[in-house]
Amino acid sequence: DFGGDYMNGDVDMIEEEEGKEHHRHHNQQQEHQRQEQEVFEGSKAKSDYAYQCSKCNQNFMSRHSLRQHLNSQCGKIDEKGTNNRNECSKCGKVCKNQQGRARHELTCPGKEELERRAKEEADRKAKEFQKRAEEAEEKRRAKEEEKRIKEEKREEARRVEEQNKAELNRREKE
Repeated sequence: DFGGDYMNGDVDMIEEEEGKEHHRHHNQQQEHQRQEQEVFEGSKAKSDYAYQCSKCNQNFMSRHSLRQHLNSQCGKIDEKGTNNRNECSKCGKVCKNQQGRARHELTCPGKEELERRAKEEADRKAKEFQKRAEEAEEKRRAKEEEKRIKEEKREEARRVEEQNKAELNRREKE
């Protein structure tokens, strides 16, 4: 009951208008989602919670952070895909701002040196792993040898005990 002021035709017309409004709102939402999808096309990382910039591959925890990044730093990336103001000239690292780049470049040894250091570190870790494996094998062998020696001693003790019993039996018979 609508309070008696509405006629059936009026109710139908109101419902029709509400339906049209619902469809307009739904279409606007879809259009907004489509536009948002264009902005973030290829940007969502594998994690459901992380987003990645498709221009510089920097990761973000929210779309909002990614949007801010796209509107500021990555919006300034040139046609070559580099941000000349914030990219380290020695190794290519993209810093958040010019001050960060300047601070980074003061100590950056360059791409080749960084790769050399990474290789040295990987080699060091591999040698350390090999050394630990050899030490573990040596401990295993030492325990095995210790076990073998104990077993030999037990066996020798059994033989001696049997000999003593046999000797005792022989003397008792005499």
